[in-house]
Amino acid sequence: MANYMEQQNHPEQLEDEIFLTNHSLDDLLQNATFTSAWKTWRVGNIAYDKKGVIIPSHRPIFIKLSEIEEVANGDSFMAEAARRLLKKYSKGE
Repeated sequence: MANYMEQQNHPEQLEDEIFLTNHSLDDLLQNATFTSAWKTWRVGNIAYDKKGVIIPSHRPIFIKLSEIEEVANGDSFMAEAARRLLKKYSKGE
């Protein structure tokens, strides 16, 4: 997935979520590993690049912080990815 925003916040991000990335919706829906790995993921409406320019072919992806914390504390194949997300989120990148 291409992460076009370097910041952790997105205008559509809810307080209990992490902005994960911007992604082509068609590609995302074909990625069964991603869509089955995260229970609370949701797709936003408008994707922005790091300069704030709208990316018409992409949509923002968000995941609940509580789920990321739960997965990070486990031993599933997604645990390391979840720990990296939490580290990035805590640094405000």
